Amino acid sequence: MERHRRFDSLGEAVGWCQDQGYAVGFTQGWSPIALAKNAGNVSKWRNIPLDERLELDGIIIPNEPKIVVALKVDCVGSEWSDLCHQE
Repeated sequence: MERHRRFDSLGEAVGWCQDQGYAVGFTQGWSPIALAKNAGNVSKWRNIPLDERLELDGIIIPNEPKIVVALKVDCVGSEWSDLCHQE
């Protein structure tokens, strides 16, 4: 499996994540969108405490030239690592 994927639309990215078994958080402007494997509802980014963000399985980054899905393995040491630690 690729470590991250790029999509032309948010709908495509969300659909792919759901097909892979990820629950997708609610959108909030251009903030990251949380991904959690085998979860029910996932909150908006601003409502997720930092310690819980570190437990997420991935994020959707909606403000790149293409929509980026970064799975947990991408978080540490990637160009998106600061998003996992945003407050």
